[in-house]
Amino acid sequence: LIHTLSLHDALPISAGGFLRALYETVFPNRDVWSGALITHSQPVVTKLRQFSLSAAQATALAARCRRHETTVTALLMVVIAEVVAGKTKGAKGIDGNAAISLRKFADGVGAEDMGTYISAMSCLFFRSSAKGKGRLGDGVEWEEAKRVKGLLAKGAGGTKNQFSAFLKLIPNVVKFLEGKPGQSRGKSFEISNLGVVDFGKGEIEGGEESVGCESVVFGQSANVIGSAYSFSVATVKGGELNVLLSWQKGVVEGRIANAVMMELERWLTAEASKHGATDGV
Repeated sequence: LIHTLSLHDALPISAGGFLRALYETVFPNRDVWSGALITHSQPVVTKLRQFSLSAAQATALAARCRRHETTVTALLMVVIAEVVAGKTKGAKGIDGNAAISLRKFADGVGAEDMGTYISAMSCLFFRSSAKGKGRLGDGVEWEEAKRVKGLLAKGAGGTKNQFSAFLKLIPNVVKFLEGKPGQSRGKSFEISNLGVVDFGKGEIEGGEESVGCESVVFGQSANVIGSAYSFSVATVKGGELNVLLSWQKGVVEGRIANAVMMELERWLTAEASKHGATDGV
């Protein structure tokens, strides 16, 4: 079954939320780095880069997050913000978007129902921020990952002022999109984490053997009007954690994107090793 979630009924917008969104639209933060401006360039070329953490490394990383009272998604938000800022010359601020599921608020929707039940939560990081308030340049800190976990939990805790709700305020979506070229992308990166995917086990017909899934890779095309970087994350139950980065050719330099992924993999691998996991285990 395919359902739709009514934006008008299920996702209310408060007066304060509307004024805040209006202000941010009219007066965007110029210190946020978001890659090249939106263009009409054709064709759109999606560039990809991917790495995997072994099952042991994925388990160790999740254990480290639990120990520090945070989540893998929150940790990735902080690490990616630091890495992107560190690899991008002149970046004063980073605005990261985390995808949020609204499925639990959709009445009558079960695990096997298909639909688009998503929103996004913005997390800002600046070199000028006070320590513990999204400050860049001090390296990755677990307390910051814990803070971001709280922000994400708050953002996913209700339906009011969700990002998706503001779509209903756009009178003509086609004209809205046609007016985007020449504007800033607004967001530095986005991360969409499917979490732990459990495919279960299936029996082979006529035999006693079973089949399962050892690895899953989740990916998205480049954002034409959205974030400069798109990170897609998925972990199969008991298996690998895969991170895939996509970006539009010309929006960021390929060598910078490669450096971002190399540094991200290095940091996560090193952190997993602190819990006893080694590469390839």
